[in-house]
Formats: sequence, structure tokens, C-alpha cells
Amino acid sequence: MRHRAKFPVLRARTTRAKTAGLLSLTLVIGVTFSLFGNELSTAHADYSRPIDVISISWPGSSALATSISSVRAGIQSNAAPYWKREANIDFTRGMDLSAPLAMTSELPCNGDATVNYLNDVAKKFYLSQGLNPGTRYLVILAPMISKNCVWAAKTIVGDYRIPFGISVLQDNAVPFVITHELGHTLGLGHTNLMSCPQAGDNLWPDCKNIEYGGSVDIMGNVETDQSLNIYHKWRVGDIRSSDIQSITQSGKFLLNDISSTSGLRGLFIHDGADVYWIEYRKAYGTFKAGLYIYRSDTPINAGSTSSVNPEYAGRYVGDSSGDIWLLNLDNYAYSSHPIGSPSSLSFSTISGNVQLESSEVNGQLEVEATVSSGVSLQELPPSPLNITKYNFATSDLGSLYQISPVVDGTSLADPTLQICNARYTSEAHRVARSQVEANPLYKTKYSFISSEAVQYESSSWANRALRELTSVASKCSEPGTQIRFLNFKASPNVSSLSLISTSKSNGLVQNLLATFQVKGKLMVGTYVLSPTSFSAVEITKWQSVAVKVGRKL
Repeated sequence: MRHRAKFPVLRARTTRAKTAGLLSLTLVIGVTFSLFGNELSTAHADYSRPIDVISISWPGSSALATSISSVRAGIQSNAAPYWKREANIDFTRGMDLSAPLAMTSELPCNGDATVNYLNDVAKKFYLSQGLNPGTRYLVILAPMISKNCVWAAKTIVGDYRIPFGISVLQDNAVPFVITHELGHTLGLGHTNLMSCPQAGDNLWPDCKNIEYGGSVDIMGNVETDQSLNIYHKWRVGDIRSSDIQSITQSGKFLLNDISSTSGLRGLFIHDGADVYWIEYRKAYGTFKAGLYIYRSDTPINAGSTSSVNPEYAGRYVGDSSGDIWLLNLDNYAYSSHPIGSPSSLSFSTISGNVQLESSEVNGQLEVEATVSSGVSLQELPPSPLNITKYNFATSDLGSLYQISPVVDGTSLADPTLQICNARYTSEAHRVARSQVEANPLYKTKYSFISSEAVQYESSSWANRALRELTSVASKCSEPGTQIRFLNFKASPNVSSLSLISTSKSNGLVQNLLATFQVKGKLMVGTYVLSPTSFSAVEITKWQSVAVKVGRKL
């Protein structure tokens, strides 16, 4: 549950211009504006996603050396076909604006100011065209920035379940860069490298984190058209959890190549704090056929971090939810022209708990896994559902409210349960979340109106969350906070809890009317925040809205 911010916040990635033949990316925090339509789309392959291309100028800006048509050509000939092939994403041709959109100031180089500027460009353009950007992507071609910004492109990191994105190109139309940036709009981070003194699996403190050094696919920074890695395919919903075998005991498995569109395409190992994603790739270039293995556990304790981005040098500060780290199992060497191969036919986790031996058989890879006796390994959580349909819709509130995403509304880094500022163990067992806010078109007393849908690993964890919440609220020890439980009649087979949390801090009073409902592995919450107390009429009104949301379960 994230309380109101004026605009929903998303992260932005930037791609640098070539340095010694390499492209680099950085992470900044920014905001993106709320001009979304009244309902968010719920699937990634059920509709087209138009990409609009425009250019901008500002007083004193240099003339563009790159044309709108060359950017469009890069999208239509490279980027759109790649994402259709790799993720079943339909990027389609949108508008091309021939005349530059005149801005009053230069595009800032980095930080929130850059992202705010991009929001302003998008807002100005879409308002001028009378378009709703909630289902559109915008690529902005900008002149070179006078402050010698080294990046080639910057993108607001999104989520494939929300068809919206903004990217900016600094006077270039490199097809690979465009394709990479569109990956960020879908929620993908980088394919990095876990670089260690010896080949194979290692402990993070003994290794270096090399940003996008695992350049086997488009989310590295070495140009390639090879298939997206197993983790990123899972992230965008192209590969479901049912297409990946969790290794929990010894056994034999037959893997299809990662470029296949059906069958078993991956293995998953969760051994303590170490998380492995395993795929089979056929030989290409200097890369040998065999096991390609990645880790998704964040290198917060890596020996060092190497990056052509000054912002990343020294320690990892990236987006851990979207990044992945390739292991070097052989003699791979990262550069603008990588040599050697990161693959192997055998592998052992650093703990020694799991060993893999494999061999190619008729275009597939036969893998034998041996798990040490007494070892407990966790399974891959189910694939995230498209849970946006469980959020507010216009029909729940009426046409005088506009529905839009909230700050980090799909990020699992943000908590769902915040009542009494307690620690909830169920938070670590969420698979997906989606939170929106309802913005009234007229002034009201309410400072925040929101709904949130959460998918847990199982129904037991969803119900555990509700029990934890009930227990915490019944004995709330947070100073200045009072809890009042409310009667609430949910739909059949739906468990629920409705309450008002009143807190006072620095002389300011906040009253939160919150209703939580659980069915199966899903929880929905509705939240209304007010500086004044709720009357009986108001409670009835907002609980009736909660009932509408609960019926969707």
C-alpha cells in the first residue's frame, strides 16, 4: 500500500554513447504523469501498442543530424519484430511528428529533472493531439545536450502489463539501442556478468559485478539479435512458470533451446539465498552449446561493481527486480566483441547441493540433476497473473474519477501491509501487485483513494497475510495510532477485514479507511485517506465500493 504522490513514480534507464565500443546504462528515480485512461489493460498480447516518434528543440539547441524517418525505420525493421518474436509484444506504428516540439529549456542530463522533463514533453505532445497516452509509447529524438551527456538514450522503466512508455534518443537512431530501450519500457533490467577469479559458481564477495557484461542478448550492451534470456522471458510473461522445471530433487530433464516456443525451456534452483535460472542455447559465434546459467540474487555484497557509468562504479545501485547476472562457466571474456564462451555441459552450485550434467541429444539438451540428500530447495513461484483487472474501474466509482497508476504500483519493493508499521512475514511471499488511485475531477476532502491487488505464492500465504493483519491491528503498539474495526459483509467465499486507522504525527491527523479481501491466492485492498473522521454515511459509501472490487475475485 503506497500512499499518494502527485504522480506515479517509475525508474528510468539511460544508455550511453559508445565508449571504447560499449554502450552503458544508468538508473535514476523519476516521475511519470497521470494521463492514463480509466482502466488499465490486463494482458500483454491482446492488443497493439502504438509507438509515436517525435523530435524536440529548445532555445539555442543544435540541429538534429538524425531524422524521424530513420528512428521509425529502426523501430519497424528491428525493434518491433524482435519484441514480437521474443515476447509476443505487438509494437505497432503510431504517429510521426515532422516538426520539432518546442520546449522552453534544454533537456537535463541526469536525475529526476531529466525524467520530469520527459514527462513534460509527453504531456505537451499528447494534449496537443487530443490523445490518451495510457496505451501508447513515445520515442523522443532530442538534440545533443550541451553539458556533454555521454548517454545515447534514456527510458522510463515500465511494466509489460501496463502499455505505456517514454524513451529519449540523443540524436541517434541505432536500431539496437532502440530495441534495448523498448525492453526497459516492458520492465526489463540488464543482463550483467558475475565475473569471478575462476570459472563456475562463486560467492559474491569474491566476484565483481560487471554491468551488462553478460551480453548474450539484447539487454546487454553488445549488439546481438540472439534470444532473450530465460529470466527476462519469464519477466515479460512469454515463458510461464509451467515452462520452467523447479529442481527440488534428483532427476532427468529434456530442455528445448531458449528460442523454442513450447516445451520445457528452463530449470530453476533456489538454494538458500542463491537463485539460479538455467537455459539451453545452441552454439553461435564463439559461444558453445550447453547450459547458460544466470543468478537473480542481488549482488549487494559483491567484491566490486564495474561499469562505464560513473553512477554505478564501486557498488551496485541498479534495479534488482529486473536485472540478471550471467555466470562464466568457461572462458568468456566481455568486451565490445566478446570472445570465448560462458556455457558448459556441467555445473555445480557454490554450496555443492546441486550438480548438473548434460549432453545434446537430437537438438535438445538432456540434463541430469543430482541433489544432495536432506537438502531443501524452494520452487519457482507461479507466474504473475494479470491482476490489474482486480483494481478500481470507472464503473466502481463513476465517471467523475480518473483511474491511474500510483508510485511504484507494480513493484514488490513497496509494501502492501503497512498498518501500525509492523513487520509482516507474508510480504516476502507476494508474487505480483498492482495499485492504482482514483483521482476525483472535483475537489473533495479525501487526500488519497486507491485500490491494490496482490497475488501471493499460494492461498495459504494470502490468508496468512489477512491473519497477520488482524493480529497486528488488534494489538497495535504504534505510538499515536488507534485502530477501529468495522463490520463488513464481503461476497460469498471471500475473507475480509475492514478498519479505520487514525494516526497523529507532528500535529497532523490522518484517517485511513481500509478494507482487505482475500480469495484463493489473491488479496484486494481499498484505501481512503482523509484528514477528518469518517461519518457513518461515508463508511457505508466506501465499503460499498469495496464490495464491488471484492466481487471481481
